[in-house]
Amino acid sequence: MHKAQSIETIATKHSPIDNAFASQTTIYWAIAAGSLTVILFALSPALTRLAVVEISGLDIGIFRTVGGGLLALPIILILRLQGPKTMADWGLLALSALGSFIGFPILFSLGIETTSASHAALIMATMPLITGAIAMLIERHLPPLSWFFGSAVALLGEILLAQWGKRPAGDSSVIGDALVLLSCISFASGVVAGARLTTRMNPWSATFWGITLASIYLIPTALTRGIAIPWTSMSATTWAALFHIAVGATILAYVAWFWALSRGGIVRLAPLQFAQPVLALLFASVIAREHLPAQSIVAATLIVPGVAIACRAKKVPSKTSGRQNDAAAASAPKRRNSIGLAIRHWQQTRKARLDFATMNYQDRKDLGFPEVFHGRIIAPGRRPDV
Repeated sequence: MHKAQSIETIATKHSPIDNAFASQTTIYWAIAAGSLTVILFALSPALTRLAVVEISGLDIGIFRTVGGGLLALPIILILRLQGPKTMADWGLLALSALGSFIGFPILFSLGIETTSASHAALIMATMPLITGAIAMLIERHLPPLSWFFGSAVALLGEILLAQWGKRPAGDSSVIGDALVLLSCISFASGVVAGARLTTRMNPWSATFWGITLASIYLIPTALTRGIAIPWTSMSATTWAALFHIAVGATILAYVAWFWALSRGGIVRLAPLQFAQPVLALLFASVIAREHLPAQSIVAATLIVPGVAIACRAKKVPSKTSGRQNDAAAASAPKRRNSIGLAIRHWQQTRKARLDFATMNYQDRKDLGFPEVFHGRIIAPGRRPDV
């Protein structure tokens, strides 16, 4: 009887093998969600380029944030996301909202009116470098030489892109490229402020509260300018582009990205971002019908690898990272103890399966004649595969 009860107790728990299969499936879903995020962000330049044909870039930027805010507020209420609790946190939230959800969408939409989607995509590829540079200035520490090397390569590509954009035959301009670059600087500033805020708040809360705050600020302007927009005469393509800009790139992409990071981890999913400029160029060619000259391809071969080299550079250890390393070293015995417990649990489960296969009639009756043990069908008298 004791043997049967012990087997029944172990059978109700998940073994490390079962957890491994479950975690592997979760990782696959996390990679899929991260890939969806990259695709949604990569679609923005091409679809914004289509939308500016019928609506001004200023209006697109305003309604992108307002439309996202109309969806962000219900998410806050449903998930009960807590807002900032101190004045300092409210200040960081205001800076994040101003940079990421007011300055970026407006400047980006204004810039793409006078430049091509392909140029905008390649300029947006430098966002990680701009974010790192701003964080470096605020934290007052120098990154390794590999960061400077990668940044220099990417900067060379951006300079060549701007010089080639001056050609009369092109559909891009230096002013448009400059506005897109300013939008990236604005977004990076908001990201740095938001990163500091997420040390005190949940990332979901910081993001959706930022979108809501920015939309509240822009609602009066949206109501004023919305009267002059010919909503009824807009084409289905423009409506689809606006839907993606307000919902897909502003809400769905953030939800998918946060979920992916929480399930798959930053280290595993961060490399997916390097595919964004490549996909954005592809969408610019297919959706926006833009011709990609050889110069843009050359610039891309400099910008994308340069960003990849800089992003893979390891940070210089700081006092904070030193404390984190000490904490990690202190927690090492706990991790080793957890590994030992997992191994012992697997050994107990393996022994229970063997005992179950050789159990007599009375013991099987006490357990209710179970035939499924951890999802595996075990025939009476047969030893399970372990």
